[in-house]
Formats: sequence, structure tokens, C-alpha cells
Amino acid sequence: MTKIILEKLDDPESIPQDQLEEVWGDPWQHARLLADLERTRGLVDFLARHAPGKRVVEVGCGTGLLSCIAARMGASSVVGIEPTRRYVDAQRLVEASGLSDTVTILHGRVEDFEPGQADLVFSELLNADPFAEGVVPAMRAGAAWLAPGGLLAPGELELHVALVAAADVDAEATGAAEIVTELGRTWNLNVRPLLETLEATPARTTSASWVELRSAPVLALRVPLGVPERHVESVELDLFASQKGRVCGAVLWFSARYDAELVLANPPQEPGHWGLLVTCWPRAMSLEEGERVRVRVDLREIPGVAVVPV
Repeated sequence: MTKIILEKLDDPESIPQDQLEEVWGDPWQHARLLADLERTRGLVDFLARHAPGKRVVEVGCGTGLLSCIAARMGASSVVGIEPTRRYVDAQRLVEASGLSDTVTILHGRVEDFEPGQADLVFSELLNADPFAEGVVPAMRAGAAWLAPGGLLAPGELELHVALVAAADVDAEATGAAEIVTELGRTWNLNVRPLLETLEATPARTTSASWVELRSAPVLALRVPLGVPERHVESVELDLFASQKGRVCGAVLWFSARYDAELVLANPPQEPGHWGLLVTCWPRAMSLEEGERVRVRVDLREIPGVAVVPV
């Protein structure tokens, strides 16, 4: 059973510029995504199918590598749009490669510019938290550049959820309670007030590199991109324990379809450079096989996506 509650999306401009610079302008972040071979080769192959002879816009072009590759593949024109200081790297790459007649780099958000005309508008504003890089407002603004018959990629996100028994972020919460309990016994202290404080701590989300699933994955939501107006949904759904044991929280991951041949995704088996978004609950649950847990997926750009028990 699934229940969807419609609420207004947060203002995309609430993502501050200093956050863009500190996180997405970090060269290490760009090195990580370029080193993700499956992701990078997939996008290059995608451009080979769609860029030749076309007017191309890359939303969030980073260092400009894919924009320049699109030009080398025969795109008639390329506009790369980048809001962080990495736009300087993109401009340098364009000039050093002799592509200034074909590739234009704009510094700012796509929302800041009067739309031109493009046959292909694409981006890779994906993250463990699927809304962290502002993909929804960016692709909405990017869609305004499309000429009739043009392609917006990705055009949709799918969000998947599952219970987790353990993750590489769970040990601290569990360990704190165990240590407090042991110290209370050793020193004859009533640590119940402290344990209650720890248990009352709000669920916290973080990126993890691995998780141990304790339920079958459930498709929580399909998020259309490029639509004129978007509402964010808080989704309530049921997850069923796949075996007896402890559950510490839930994991959420995305899949983004670019065309019939390319889907970028970060499933638990192969999370890629994105990692996985894990919500760790203050109190773990001991479940029987088949036992139901009702969760709510709160979809917010600010403070971020979370999956909490209802």
C-alpha cells in the first residue's frame, strides 16, 4: 500500500552559492565522477548517438570535458553552463582545444540565462541524495531551451527504497548506546536519561559505500523532469523484512534514463562514485521475516531526502 502527499517544492534558489562552490566546485568531486568509468563511457556513448549535427546544451558542465567531446563529435554548437569556479577550467579546455568557435561556456545557473535553441539538453546532476545538485529546477529551466522535437536527458528519475540491516555509517549510533550502557553498569549510574536522549535524536542521512539489505527494493516514486511546474511528494509505503534480524534504517537510490540505451543508477550492488543515501534511525528494530515496516520518504531539496518510520 502506498500513500502520496503533495506538497510544494522548495525554492531552488535556496541552495546557496557558497555550498555550490564548497562542494560541487571541489576538483576532487570532478575527479571522482570522471574516474567512474561506467558513468563516463555511458555519457560519451550517449553523445555519440545524439550530438553530431545538433545544437547541444550541457547543464552543469563542470570542467567542460563532455561539452568539448560533443563538439569533436560534430555538434553544430555547444553551450556549457556551470555555476561554480570550475567554469574557468572549462573555458581553458575549450581554448586549448581550439573549440572556441563551437563551444561557449557560461558562468551561472541555467536559470540565470535567457533560453536559446537546442536540439539536446543534457546533464548529470546526480547524487546519492538525488535532489542535492538541484536537478529538478535545473532540468525545468533546461527544457525551455529545447527546440520542437528536442531531447531532454534525463527526462525522469526513479527512486527506490529498501530496509537495511547494517551500513558503514551505523556503528557509531549502535556503539554509543552500548558504551553508555556498559559504563552505567560499571559505575552504577542510571544512564536511562542519556539513552533516551540518544534515542530521541532525529534520523540522520549520510552517504554510504555499502549496505546490507533487509527487504526487497520498492519503487517509491517516478519524478518527471523538465515539466513546467513540479510538486514534491512525501510518499508513505510498506517494506517487508526479508529475514529475521535487526534493521537500522533504510537506503534510497536513483535510476535516471537518458535514452533507450543509457540508464545511470546507483543500486546497492554497484553504487558507483555516487554512493548510497542511507537514513539511520535513532532506534534499531528487531523484525521477524515478513514483518511490515511503514516508512515515509520525505523528498526535500532542503534539508534533503530522508526515509523515516511512520
